[in-house]
Amino acid sequence: SFAGTGLDFSQDFGVVVRAIELLRLKGTKVMLSVGGGASPFQDVTNYQDIIRLMKDLGCDGIDIDWEPSDGVKSANKWAPIIDKFYSAIGDTHLLSAAVFSTGAYGAEEGDTYKGLNIPGMVASGAKLDWLNIMAYDAGSHFDALGAYDSYRIYYKGPLYVGFELGKQGWGDAILNLAHVEKVCNYVKAGDGVFVW
Repeated sequence: SFAGTGLDFSQDFGVVVRAIELLRLKGTKVMLSVGGGASPFQDVTNYQDIIRLMKDLGCDGIDIDWEPSDGVKSANKWAPIIDKFYSAIGDTHLLSAAVFSTGAYGAEEGDTYKGLNIPGMVASGAKLDWLNIMAYDAGSHFDALGAYDSYRIYYKGPLYVGFELGKQGWGDAILNLAHVEKVCNYVKAGDGVFVW
């Protein structure tokens, strides 16, 4: 069952497992995303329970949604989280991360999130199969291509630039086709986009 998982599905566990199975039969990779905004994720100790849930659901791997509420103050906690998941998951499943829009920019006094992901990428980024840059909820002046270029400095694996459809959950930006085309034409071969 979903009891105690934090997942809010309205369907029976078996129905969700079957839906994941059907997606995988079509070649779609299905990841169990853990963490998220304002999550006390850095205090997670039940990595094996998360891996068991991933396996029970039939997912291809784990996506670490790394958004600590205290931002750069927790920057040095990310590499150990990657390491623990990598040790628990082994080479038989995928490991990715959803990372903050400005997390690869140089740290800036007074900014909570700039530079948040740099220490983790430098220390343990090679253990991740890809990164999902959450290039949304950052306002109309946010430069998604600048974020992509900044992450490329520190991370050599596949990078996916994220879109949120319509009006963003935070900030004043509204996604439009011109922006999507601009990003899609810019990202390099082997990289891509994802939709949240």
